Amino acid sequence: MDGQLEMSHSPLQRAQPINPFDALLKLNDIWNSKDLSATEDVLQNMNLFSTPLTERLQSLCDLNSKILLSVEPGALEYFALHLLAHAKVTTAFSAAVSLIKQPRKILDAYFGDALTESFSSALASLYDGNPQELANVALDKKLDFFSRTAAFEALALVSQSDEKARRTAFEIANLAINNIHDAEDIEIALEFIATLMPLENFEIEKEVKEAFKNGKFPLENYILSANDFEKEMRGEQNIFRTWGHHVNYPFDFSLERKRIESWLVQDTESVSDFMSLMSKMLETDEKKKKKRKSQKNARKNNRKKK
Repeated sequence: MDGQLEMSHSPLQRAQPINPFDALLKLNDIWNSKDLSATEDVLQNMNLFSTPLTERLQSLCDLNSKILLSVEPGALEYFALHLLAHAKVTTAFSAAVSLIKQPRKILDAYFGDALTESFSSALASLYDGNPQELANVALDKKLDFFSRTAAFEALALVSQSDEKARRTAFEIANLAINNIHDAEDIEIALEFIATLMPLENFEIEKEVKEAFKNGKFPLENYILSANDFEKEMRGEQNIFRTWGHHVNYPFDFSLERKRIESWLVQDTESVSDFMSLMSKMLETDEKKKKKRKSQKNARKNNRKKK
């Protein structure tokens, strides 16, 4: 028996080598198969997958939006974003920023709740040291509200440890305070500034108080108040979390996986419940039909007797 054949019986050689094409197909089919094991294969072999996953994200930005909306989205793009974020593949940052600029319909179709739940922490985990890319999205009023908010939140997250991002964030915060024109601007600006408060920039604190005092923030259009900011600054509450945001940063895919698994279970149960309800409704309808038919026949028989 030659050496190569003997090696094939070694415990280290028993596992089949991963096939990247097959793994990507499995990722794309997760919503249907409800089997997340393919994500483990990819995470353990990111040296094989970082480039194709990044290219997949970029392809969403390159294709015509009508084409994208004409096909049923798989799960590949969703997992590409989150797996790359877990591995902190910074070369995917520009692709992710381009992605967040896409029309809302596309982002909803491919990412669903992730747009508000995990996109910002994924962006922050992919951060490549260029805060201006996030700033450009955050300040672009032509873009969707949720896209701008995700960019603001990502910038606030990376500001915790990156001095360049922190300077950019404070510049934008000052700009936001002094250039608010509508309710949407207020919501974005206040949420963004609230996330920066723990960084103890007292100049922003002073400007926010002045803005509240001078009526720059018409609170009848918004749930946040000066009192909320006081609590935030005293560390009595964290607005970033109380607003329901999933702050998983640095991004940890194991937490995202648990969330996805709970969705898949809920989805299965909801489908099962729906089918059970439909079955009962059909049974009830069938019984009603039989009862009506029986009553009709009884009336016919009574007429004949008469």
